[in-house]
Amino acid sequence: QLTGFLPLNGGTWNGNGIINTNSGILETQIAGVGTWTIELENGTGTCYTNDVLEVEILPLPLVDAGPGVVVCGNAEIFDMPGFTPATGGTWEGTGIINASQGTFDPSTGTNVYNVFLWYTDPTSGCSDTSFTTVNVSPVPVANFNVPTLGCTNSAVQINNLSAGATQYTWNFGNSDILPGFEPNYTYPFPTEGVYDITMIASNAFGCADTAINANEIINPPAADLVIDPQQGCAPLDVTFDNLSTGLYTTFDWDLSITNSVLAVPPSLTYQQGADVMYYPISLTVTNFCGSDSDDDEITVMPQPVAGFGTNLDIDCSPFEVLFNNISTGLPDTFEWDFGDGTSSNIEEPLVHIYYADTIQVDYTIWLYLSNECGLDTTSYTISVLPNTVTAFFNTNVTEGCEPLEVEFTNYSDGATQISYDLGDSNLTGNDNPVHTYNEGDYTIIQYADNGCSYDTTEITIHVFGSPDIDFTTNIPNICSHNSVQFIPEIDDALEFEWDFGDGGTSQLSAPSYEYVDGGNYIVSFSATNDNLCTTTVTHPFTVFDGPEASFTTPDQLGCSPFSLCFSNTAVGGNFYSWDFGNGNTDNNQDACITYENVSANAALYTVMLIVQDFQLCADTATMDIIVAPQPVSAFTLSSFESCSFPETVQATNLSLFANGYQWSLDGDPYSQLTNPAFFFTEEGTYEIELTASNQFNCEATSTADFVIHPLPVVAFSADPLSGCVPLTVNFTNESEGAIAYQWNFGDGAQSVTTNPTYTYNVFGSYDVSLNALTDEGCSSTFDLYDLVHAYRIPIADFHMEPEETTIYSPEVYFYNDSYFATHYEWNFDDGSTSTSENARHTFPSAGLWDVVLTVTSYYGCADTARDVVVINDIFNVYVPNTFTPDGDDINEVFLPQLTGIPFIETYRFEIFDRWGTIIFATKDPEVAWIGDVRDGEYFAKDDAYNWQIIVQLKGSDKERVYSGHVNLIR
Repeated sequence: QLTGFLPLNGGTWNGNGIINTNSGILETQIAGVGTWTIELENGTGTCYTNDVLEVEILPLPLVDAGPGVVVCGNAEIFDMPGFTPATGGTWEGTGIINASQGTFDPSTGTNVYNVFLWYTDPTSGCSDTSFTTVNVSPVPVANFNVPTLGCTNSAVQINNLSAGATQYTWNFGNSDILPGFEPNYTYPFPTEGVYDITMIASNAFGCADTAINANEIINPPAADLVIDPQQGCAPLDVTFDNLSTGLYTTFDWDLSITNSVLAVPPSLTYQQGADVMYYPISLTVTNFCGSDSDDDEITVMPQPVAGFGTNLDIDCSPFEVLFNNISTGLPDTFEWDFGDGTSSNIEEPLVHIYYADTIQVDYTIWLYLSNECGLDTTSYTISVLPNTVTAFFNTNVTEGCEPLEVEFTNYSDGATQISYDLGDSNLTGNDNPVHTYNEGDYTIIQYADNGCSYDTTEITIHVFGSPDIDFTTNIPNICSHNSVQFIPEIDDALEFEWDFGDGGTSQLSAPSYEYVDGGNYIVSFSATNDNLCTTTVTHPFTVFDGPEASFTTPDQLGCSPFSLCFSNTAVGGNFYSWDFGNGNTDNNQDACITYENVSANAALYTVMLIVQDFQLCADTATMDIIVAPQPVSAFTLSSFESCSFPETVQATNLSLFANGYQWSLDGDPYSQLTNPAFFFTEEGTYEIELTASNQFNCEATSTADFVIHPLPVVAFSADPLSGCVPLTVNFTNESEGAIAYQWNFGDGAQSVTTNPTYTYNVFGSYDVSLNALTDEGCSSTFDLYDLVHAYRIPIADFHMEPEETTIYSPEVYFYNDSYFATHYEWNFDDGSTSTSENARHTFPSAGLWDVVLTVTSYYGCADTARDVVVINDIFNVYVPNTFTPDGDDINEVFLPQLTGIPFIETYRFEIFDRWGTIIFATKDPEVAWIGDVRDGEYFAKDDAYNWQIIVQLKGSDKERVYSGHVNLIR
C-alpha cells in the first residue's frame, strides 16, 4: 500500500505492479525486481495534475535448505548438508541442536522432521526461508540363540528373536554367508570346531544391528571295525579292534555269538557248522549327531564229514545205482571206490551199473574226502540179483493215412506182465491191444517184467494226415440273380472239387457262383493232399426271391430347419431302412425328418430306402433333398455395463450366413450397419436387438442389454487420530449405496469390514483410503492423507556401576541407555527420585534396591526399565582349624562364624572324611558339627577332616566356595 500521497481520494494510480488504481496497492511479485516509475493522476482537462515517484523492488535472497536426509536412529550427530547460503542462516525444528551450523541429533527419535533455514540478506534486509526433511528411521534389535552343540550333517537350529528387522545376513564363522530370517545352513563335513555365528539384522530403512552366538559343531561318527583273522578252520580264535572316529561316542557290538558295549571287546572262539559258517559282525557307533555302522563277517571253514546213500540196497541185474552224497564240511576232493574194480573222483556220480550173472553179488562202496582242514571216509554195501527177461512184439502196419487202426502182437519171453506206452500219452496193460492213431509219428514201447528184472523194446508208426478243410460263404443266403462267394478253409491240399447242388461244379479253390432260381441247395467241397488222402465236407445253402423299393415326398426343397415326411410305395417288402443322408436313420414304413443346415450354402441330402422281405432279400430306392441355409444372429458389445456416462458402446456383429442386418434400440429401428456404435447419456437399462437375414429370406434375432449403474457415495471418519503405538483406531463408515468395502490403512494392511477397528503397531503418519463397491460392481474411493499419527514408544534401558557394592561404598552411577526419549524419571526405591538423563545416588543402608527408570517421548509415550542394586553388609567367613568335643564345655563344637547372614540366599556346610565321604551336612548357618557321624549314631575318631562351605548371596547369580580342614581332638 503506497502511503503519503495527496489527494487521498479521487486519484488514479498507474505503473508496473499496480493492482488497485484507486487505492495505490502495488503487488511486488507482479512488478518483479527492478526500479519502477509509479504515476498518480488527478482531475481532467485544465484541472488535471499528476506526480511520479520511483519504487525499487529488491530481490529475495537465494535460500535452499538442501536435499533432505534419511538416517538411522543410531546414527552419529551430523550437520545438515547442501544448504545455501552456507553461513549466516538460522536453523529451526525438532532435532536441531545447533541453530547456526544446522546440527541434527538422530537420537531425537524415529519420525519425519521438517527443519527450516531462515536467512536475512545483510545488505537488502530481505528475508526468506526454506525447509527440508530429516527422516530418522527405526533401528532393529538383533537377537537370536542356537544350541551349544550342532552337527555337520544337520542344519543349525536357529531361533531368531530379533525385533523390527526385515532382512537378515548371517555369517557362520567360516566365511559362509546366507540371508533369511532363519536360514537353513549345514556346516560342511568334516569341519568340526567352535564357530561364532554373527547375525546382522536390518530393516527396510537400511538400519542394522548385530548379534553373535557361539556354536560347537561336531561330525557324525564313522564306524570302523577290525577283525583278525577274518577266516580259518574251526575252531577259530578271533580278536577285535576299533578304529572308529567321532566325539562323545558310544559303542554297540553285535558279535553273532554275543554282544558288547566296550570300545574293544575281548577275543572270542567261533565253532564250525555243517557247512561254511558265516558269522556277521557289526559295530554301531553313536553320538549326538547320529549313528554309523560298519559290518564284516568271520568265515569258519569246517572239517569234512563223509556220508552218502543209494536209491536201493538190492535190485536185479543190471542194477542202476543212484548216489546221494550227503557229505558236509566242504570237502575239496572226492574219491569213490565202487567195489567192482572201478573208481571216480567227481563229487556225486549220477549212476553206476552193477551186474550179476547167475548168482547174487554183493558190492561194498567207499567214499574218501579231504579239504584243507582234514580227512574223512565212509562205506556202504549193495546186493545185485541175476536177470532172465526178453521183450518182443510186432504190429500189422507201420504206416498209413489217418485214422489208422494198428493191431499189436506180443512175442516176449520170460515175462509175467506186459504193458505198452502207445506213444500218444496212452498206456495199456493188454498183451495184444488194438489202437487208432491220427496224423503223426508214434514210438510204441513194450515193457516186459517178471517181478525181479525187466526188458523193453519199441516200434515206430508213421500216420499221414488228411486235408483239414471247410468252407463258408460271404453271406448266409442270397436272393436270386445275386452272386455268392464260397470261401474255403484249406490246410495242405492240392486238388479241389465243388458241387453247387443245382448241377453247377467247379475245380477252383474259391469260386464265385450265381443262382438263377430260388431254392434249397446242398453244396459239396472235396480236397486231396500230396499223400493222396481226401476229405469232403457239405453245407446247405438257400436262395430267395426279393422285393421292389420306391417312395414319394410332397416337397424336395426347403429352408433349415426343413421338416418333411416320406410315403413308402414299395412292393413285397416286410422290413424298411431309411437313410436320410445326414447321419440319421429310421425303420418305420413311412418316415419323417428335420434337416438342419448350419453352413453358408445350400445342402444336398440323398435319401435312401432299403426294403427287405422275410428272407432278407433287399432292394434300394433314392431321392435328393435340397436344404437352404438358416442365418445365425449373434453379436457382442464392447461392454455390457458401465458405472459412468455418457458412454459409447461398440457393437461387434458375430452373425453367420447372413448378408442383411437391422439393429433396434428399445424396440425402435437404430441402424442397418454391420457394426454400429450406440451412445448412452444417462443411467438405465437399454435393450439392443439384431435381426440377421440372408438371400433366402431367412431371418434370426438376438438381443442383449446394456446397463449404466449408479456410483456409491463414499465417506468415513476415524477416532482417535493420534496416539502412542500400539494405537487402536475406530473407523466409522459413512458411505451410501455400497455393499462391500476395501479399507487401506496406509501401512500395507487392509480390511473388508464395514466399520473396522485397526491397531497401528509401527510409528508413523498414515494415509487412509476407503473403496466402496455397489452390488453392480461400481466402485469409488475416498482418501484422507496424513490422517493417523502413531507415535513410537521409547525404549527404556540403563546400566549401573557398580551393580553390587557394600554399605561402606553405597554410591552407584546410573547410565541411561534409552532410545527415543525426551524426559527421564528415576525412582531409587528409598523415596528418592531424579529427572536427570544420567543419575548417581547414594543408598542409605544395606539391602536390595529396586531401581526403576521411566522414560517419556516428546509425544508422551512411555516405557519402563528396572534393575536391582545390591548393597551388601560386609560378608566374611571365619573358620577355626581345631575343636575338642571332650565334654569340658570348652571348644566343644566346630561352627564357622559368618558376618552378613541376612544377605545369604543359600548356604551349605559339609564335612568329609579322608575318602571324600560326607559325614555331616547342614543348610543352617547356625548349626554346628559336634564331631558325630551317621546322624549322631557314632562319634568321629580323632583325625583331620575336610570342610566346604558354599554360599550364594541375594541378588548374585554366582556361588562362593570356601574350603579347608579341621582337626578333631578329644
